[in-house]
Amino acid sequence: MEAPLREALLLTFNLATVTSVLLLVTGYPLALWLSRRVGWWSTVLRAMINLPLVLPPTVLGYYLLVSLGREGVVTDLTGVQLAFSYPGLLIGSVLYSLPFAVGPYISALEGLDRKYEDAARALALDRWQRLRFVVIPLTLSGVVTGTAMSFAHTLGEFGVVLLVGGNIPGETRTAAIYLFDLVQALEYERAGQLAFGLLVTSAVLLVLIQLLGKSSLPGRRRNVPVLKNQSRSSRRAALPGEREAARHEGKVPATPEPISLRADRTPSIWLRGSQGRVDQSRSASGTASSGLMAGTSPPVKRLVSHRSKRARFSACRS
Repeated sequence: MEAPLREALLLTFNLATVTSVLLLVTGYPLALWLSRRVGWWSTVLRAMINLPLVLPPTVLGYYLLVSLGREGVVTDLTGVQLAFSYPGLLIGSVLYSLPFAVGPYISALEGLDRKYEDAARALALDRWQRLRFVVIPLTLSGVVTGTAMSFAHTLGEFGVVLLVGGNIPGETRTAAIYLFDLVQALEYERAGQLAFGLLVTSAVLLVLIQLLGKSSLPGRRRNVPVLKNQSRSSRRAALPGEREAARHEGKVPATPEPISLRADRTPSIWLRGSQGRVDQSRSASGTASSGLMAGTSPPVKRLVSHRSKRARFSACRS
């Protein structure tokens, strides 16, 4: 592999990796904030985020060039010219790939059932523990899809990087710009080889996005409590309506009533990955329902302490 091609490929993959990491760090909190807000200003902000999807790349690149150029606003404020450099190239890539990352993040967060967060809140988990053990694991599919889409989209950027970064070998010349130079030099054979390599890379990335998105989905059967003496065919009724219909047909036994614990019994929940216990807040009636634990997701549902088990065993015997 010749040196100019190797430099262009290394710069392209480096730019795509850094851009996807930055979008993951900044885009996921932004998507989390937007998914919990309703109003005209949130609608306007979403429209501004999705603007690169319909805006020509040269328009975005022009305004970035004016802002980051020698007489731009950013240069006047910072005293540093970011145009025609790697930092300016990175800023343009982040802004241009922003909707490809934030869009899947928002879709995954809006599709999250709030009952899991309510159950975690009832188990006395704070905001950061709910985010770590509930929100992030259940939205992992959208996180993987958005990050991979931003990485794949950065590999094929041309208009924005050309206007903001120029065509400086080893510093701002990416693989797409190098392919354009080969076509301009009438070297169609080398241009065809590079184009085929980029085509295969993009196709492989799209296939991996689909596979990773499916594999990172939480298992549906694990979210449904499995009852004793339940047949394999009846376990397929994952939805509440299907399970209710199967229960009327006699395929699924009726769910036992929750056992009330004594008022002086305070169960505690073990959290996976946590070093301490989180005491469960008792209700005013002094009872705790086992159905709360049955409806929670796997990241939230944990083993009940030995003290609570002994209390349930005593209640069953009585």
